[in-house]
Formats: sequence, C-alpha cells, structure tokens
Amino acid sequence: MRSKIGIVIAAVTLTIFGGHAENLNARFAFADSSAWAQESDDQAVDPASQDEDTSQIAPASQDDDSYSGEAAKLPSAGGVYSGTVMDNNQGAGKISAAISQIHAKIIGTWQDTFVPPAFIAGTIKPNGNLNLRMRFFLKGNCGYLFTGVFKNGNEISGSYKVNGCGKKVAADHGTLDMIRQ
Repeated sequence: MRSKIGIVIAAVTLTIFGGHAENLNARFAFADSSAWAQESDDQAVDPASQDEDTSQIAPASQDDDSYSGEAAKLPSAGGVYSGTVMDNNQGAGKISAAISQIHAKIIGTWQDTFVPPAFIAGTIKPNGNLNLRMRFFLKGNCGYLFTGVFKNGNEISGSYKVNGCGKKVAADHGTLDMIRQ
C-alpha cells in the first residue's frame, strides 16, 4: 500500500515539473490503479503505527447530512494549479500544486515562494470545502493547516496557519488562491 502511495506522489511531483495530470492518467492508467489501491483490503498496516497524524484534518463523514457516500457528487479538484500566496511573515509570493483526488481524499505536492516542494493530504466535501495538511517535511506534521474551498470548478482559495512545527518554524498564517491550469 505504501509503495502505491509513493508511486502516486512521484507521479504528482512529475506533473508539477513536466506535464499535465491528464497525460499521466492516459499514459500510465493511474485511474485504474488508483481505484484498485483505494479498494484494496490490505490490512497489514496498523493505523496506530502510521507516521502521519491526520487528527486535525476533518474527514468526509457519512454522518454529515451533505455527504451521500457517492463519489459522483464530489467536485473534481484534481489537476495542476498555480496562483498567489499572501503570508503574514513573508509577504506576497507564488504557489503551485499538483493534486490527485480519489473519492473524497486529496493527495499531491505543492511549493510556494517560501517552501521547497512538499506534500498535501486531506479531504474535499461535496460542497467543495477542503481541509488539507500541507506538510513541509516527509515525516511529521510541520506545515500549513489549510481550510478553504474549491469553487468555480477550477479555483482553490482559503487560509492557512503554520501548525505542528514546534520551534522549527515560526508561527505564521496567510491566504492562498490557485487556479487550475
């Protein structure tokens, strides 16, 4: 299961630096692989031993009245994005991201003027609300805790705060707005 996630992250990284998500889907048939990975009954991974703490990311809940459990009702937010970021400490900058979506789960990579390429994991709800952990490092939870919305069928907009970094990174917050390319 971890190798499949690694392949998806590698593909998303390649998408940022050299192509479009549609080409990768067609060339490597990721849509079929992603569905198979999502449906896997792999029970070998103990959730308590996973490296990533997603406790601050609100999962799409089937108890939520707006969630019907059908992927067809979720907005399709996957793709390559670019836009602007306004950071409280660093000022204005640029941001780019390559995002993949499997049902309500969002994964991918991102970078902005202030952060080298890093990782995205989170959820999207049928109303377009996004809850993402935009991590700075492969291990741990240091990064942006992003709350925003996917709107107009091609735009991600919202705010973030630096979270989970301890003394590694100064407390910070800001806003970002990205348009799908």
